[in-house]
Amino acid sequence: MPKRTWFLLSLSILTFVIVVIILKPSETDYAKWMESSYQVHCLDYNCDTFQLDVKEGEEPVMMQTISGNYSPGIFMRKINRDYRNLDDSSYVLDIEVEGFLGKFKLKNEEIKNVLRK
Repeated sequence: MPKRTWFLLSLSILTFVIVVIILKPSETDYAKWMESSYQVHCLDYNCDTFQLDVKEGEEPVMMQTISGNYSPGIFMRKINRDYRNLDDSSYVLDIEVEGFLGKFKLKNEEIKNVLRK
């Protein structure tokens, strides 16, 4: 192949890699995804703690991360979190999500008393 073809091919691949890296979702994007997927209100930038949206007049239910990890790879972000209410063990949300190109995809979910939107 001529040098020009190699140069254009290399430039195209480099551009694609840069775009994918720039569009990798952040922890703030994860918090926005949580609020749009579940009836919750995140209390911090990465949604380690959130309140469940409850009916008017009821006391809010607070959920906290009890365990979890995330993998901030070069191209995608994997998040695995287990949320519980420390006062009432009947509230459970265990999720595993993958983020790629600015979007999150739910891979696994265990849910009790937490409503999806």
